[in-house]
Amino acid sequence: MPNEGGCGGTLRVLSRLGIGTQRRVSSQRGSQPDPWWMRYANTVIVAACIGWSCAIYVWRVCYPMITRHPNALASQRTGIGLLVGFLILWGMLTWSFITVVLSSPGYVHDLALESQPMTSAPSDERLGVAAAPAPVTVLPTPQTTTTPTPVPPSVPLAVPVPIPSQSPTDDDAEVMMSSVRNPIPFSPVDEREARWAMYEQSASGVSHGRDSVSGNESSVMTLAAPPPKSPGTMEPSYMPPPSSPGVEADIEADLPAPTDPRLPKPRRIPPHPPIYASSELYCNHCHRARPPRAHHCRRCGTCVLRMDHHCPWVGGCVGAHNYQYYYNTVLWGFLLSLYVIVSMAPLFARGVRSQESATWAERIRNWNVDGYMISVFVIAAFFFLFTGSLVTVHTYLSGHNLTSIEQRGINSFRQSEGHVLHRYYSRYGQGGTLGWGPVGAFRRFIARRRMLKQWNREWGYPFREGNPWWIGTMDELDYALTSPAAQTRESDLNKTLGLSYSALPTGNGVASISRSATSPLLQHPPFFQKSAFLLNMEQSLGPPYGWFLPVTRRVHTGVHFPLNPRYSSDGVWLPSHDWPPVVHAK
Repeated sequence: MPNEGGCGGTLRVLSRLGIGTQRRVSSQRGSQPDPWWMRYANTVIVAACIGWSCAIYVWRVCYPMITRHPNALASQRTGIGLLVGFLILWGMLTWSFITVVLSSPGYVHDLALESQPMTSAPSDERLGVAAAPAPVTVLPTPQTTTTPTPVPPSVPLAVPVPIPSQSPTDDDAEVMMSSVRNPIPFSPVDEREARWAMYEQSASGVSHGRDSVSGNESSVMTLAAPPPKSPGTMEPSYMPPPSSPGVEADIEADLPAPTDPRLPKPRRIPPHPPIYASSELYCNHCHRARPPRAHHCRRCGTCVLRMDHHCPWVGGCVGAHNYQYYYNTVLWGFLLSLYVIVSMAPLFARGVRSQESATWAERIRNWNVDGYMISVFVIAAFFFLFTGSLVTVHTYLSGHNLTSIEQRGINSFRQSEGHVLHRYYSRYGQGGTLGWGPVGAFRRFIARRRMLKQWNREWGYPFREGNPWWIGTMDELDYALTSPAAQTRESDLNKTLGLSYSALPTGNGVASISRSATSPLLQHPPFFQKSAFLLNMEQSLGPPYGWFLPVTRRVHTGVHFPLNPRYSSDGVWLPSHDWPPVVHAK
């Protein structure tokens, strides 16, 4: 009781201070978009920088050369050439920027033309995905033999808990360790403590094999010693049957001795839940089913198709319908800034050298490089660094058919695996057997790299084989579009979203799942069929001419995507021995 009072008092103090209310306010405004002035404030700044750069470059750099002014830094012919090149690049940047600002990223509510918003999350059975049961610890008691009973939080775990039986093997000490986040991160504290207690006992008691019995029966593991009896207390309703010392000694003699009583050997666990699970295809803010790769943007107040990120510089989200225009903008911005830097750097040097022998009065009167030119040079240098990094990142993402959100998910998965390996091969874990000091640290590093390579041989690399949207060859693309499992999955997805094929804006009225309906950007055979990197760029950006010109007709619905054949039909990463033959036939 004192603890409850203390907790209540602490909560009251935090409530008065306003701590903890920000998350509630943020969840309440998740369906309300930002005001228009807040969304387009940064867009005005970018437009001003583009206009200012054009005016100053034409007025202070090219105009003196064309008019043969005495302070001109180059000849008339040079000025005309610089002006033509600048206007071409500036015009392409302006065209792309206006297109990406005025275009829509593609919203889920625009696709659901024939369906009403759902009031509850859909069931997993609608997509053929088995629902994951809640983590419940089963206590076998004589009174209740069929109903699962959660572990009481205040009672010591003295009752044996059944665990799945395992046949004795050489790797009897290995216990599956998850290298990704807990699929139920907000489970009650009591359940988390019970699972942690079970994990600790499985890592110590079960790995020794004292309570492991082979056969069809379930093994029994005691999580804690029974509490001591006191006068006036009742006997437990169920106690484990006494075991004979001779039988126990025989069992211990038959089981192999543990190699190391440390942490269990980790294994790679694919990310979960599946991509096509109901929890991944439903938005709790919009109360509406959504296709894969769609995410809710609290800045826009709705779900965006194939959402990459929310860009304040273009005044909205970058999604399925305007990702190509965004790539065109950053590409032409990078080329324009590079052109300005390269063309103005020699002029700067020439202007400085021309004033070396002049007096201060002559330098001030005849200074060829003024503050206007310096401002353009600084703006170009900033845009060069900013757009250069964006072009590099999004070229890499497009070559792997990834979005920024999906890249962060894969990075989180790899980081979690790194934590597991570091913990397992730490000095106080399995790595303690490899020695101490610099030599031991080097051995632990080699051991981590060796285990990671073994995982990659068994599963593939996370950014390629582990990427659900990566396509390696044309045969894999045809398999992902025409296999019976893909046909059934996409048909069930349309039913879940409440869409008919006629409601999908594919641009050609196709009423069946075909290449044009599943991958509208590839209505023709891909131009690059040999390189996996360029093939995935066509999946993300469309035909090659659309990588440079914002003229491609955006018929990409953002609903159907070819799934990596290394994934199951419900979106689970499979090990290499379960991959279809089309993957191995290379």
